Amino acid sequence: MIGRDLTQILVPIDESFETLQKIKHAVSFAKLFNAKLLILGTHTSSHPESKHVINVQMGHAQAMCDKANVRYELLSVSIKSNICAALVEYAKTAEANLMIIMREEEEEFFDFWLGTSTRKLISISPMPLLIVPNVNHFSVNK
Repeated sequence: MIGRDLTQILVPIDESFETLQKIKHAVSFAKLFNAKLLILGTHTSSHPESKHVINVQMGHAQAMCDKANVRYELLSVSIKSNICAALVEYAKTAEANLMIIMREEEEEFFDFWLGTSTRKLISISPMPLLIVPNVNHFSVNK
């Protein structure tokens, strides 16, 4: 059962350039509710470059948390299939009360507003999700 008090916030980190945008929101929530951030590096590839990129992202996230003086834990998980189910299972195990994710940018009309993985997470997540829009999408792509 997911607790009602906001004490643990799961923040998955991937290889994308935009992934760190959600950290500022996570830090704000952590400060407001005196919650602990669970910063989870999600390794979906065993390729060394992929691991390096995620480790660099995790270092940036750590620096942001240190600067904001919020409690956090750096974690890492290898995901071989169904990232959505893996994230939900991890969140349950860690007793996270909130998961903060980025809105995916999709080319298909039906996936435009939320994205495929975002939609799947909404349908299976037992805890609330905070979906952060990618503020750089239009400036990066045009």
